[in-house]
Parts: sequence; structure tokens; C-alpha cells
Amino acid sequence: MNIEREMRFYLSLKELKSWQTSLKQFHFNGRYHEITIMYDNPNPEYTFYSDYIDGRLRLRAGTPTNDKLSNGYGLVSWKQRIPELKDEIMRHENEIEFNFNPNGPDMPHL
Repeated sequence: MNIEREMRFYLSLKELKSWQTSLKQFHFNGRYHEITIMYDNPNPEYTFYSDYIDGRLRLRAGTPTNDKLSNGYGLVSWKQRIPELKDEIMRHENEIEFNFNPNGPDMPHL
């Protein structure tokens, strides 16, 4: 079981410029157009957004924005907050991810 921790920061414009300068040292492998589709349980009694379940089922597909990159990416994920830790300052979540090739023969067109 993976537990993911996310942190958010609020920066002034001066701090943002400093971060942007620092982040230039990292290399990236291109830009992608990303589509994320969120799914819910069709039975309203078991909606994923209820306090009882509090989860998200997502399909994410990325396609390169230039011809230099030939591979896109795909991801199906289920993310759910851990109920016993819902009152913590930091959110704790279980997350299951499955990566796939969106150019595969069985991938629907998004």
C-alpha cells in the first residue's frame, strides 16, 4: 500500500522568480497535452465523493505537443483518503496507479 503526501506552498512573486531560476537546472522530457477524466459510481448510494468512500477514479492520457516526442502516456488511478486520518493537518491517501501505453490497440480515442 502506497501512501502519498502532498504539500502546498504559497509564494510571493519574488519567491516565485527565485524558484523558477532554481528549477531551470532540471531537465524535462518535453511538453504534453494532458486529459484527465474523473469517474464516479453510477449508483448514487455509493458515490465516490461521499464522506464514506471519499475517493477518486481517474483516467489520464498525455500526448506530446511536438513531433520530437513519439510516446504519450496513460494512467488509471484510484486515490482515496484514509478515513482514520481525516482530521490530521496533512491529508493521507492510498493511491493505486496503473500506467499504460495510450497508443495501444485497445485504447479508446479521447
